[in-house]
Amino acid sequence: MNDADRLNLLESAKQLQEEGRILMGNLMSVDQLAEYLQVHRNTVFNLMRRDKMPAFKLGSVYRFRKSEIDAWIDSKHQVLTPDPNLRPYE
Repeated sequence: MNDADRLNLLESAKQLQEEGRILMGNLMSVDQLAEYLQVHRNTVFNLMRRDKMPAFKLGSVYRFRKSEIDAWIDSKHQVLTPDPNLRPYE
């Protein structure tokens, strides 16, 4: 890769970052997290308030680390196994 290619790659990454399409350091905004979780942004605020979802304020806005969100989800995850004594609904 020559210098011109590197410069073009850096310019492309900078443009994507400015458009909000690259998460710097795996940080997400409320809207990005809502999209990641496939929920409404109000649900993100409710989860923060009720379930102590890991977040921090950067200035006046909330930010979320993807790694912390994934770990939080894993801690909430339950594997449901069927009860062999229950009969199927008929």
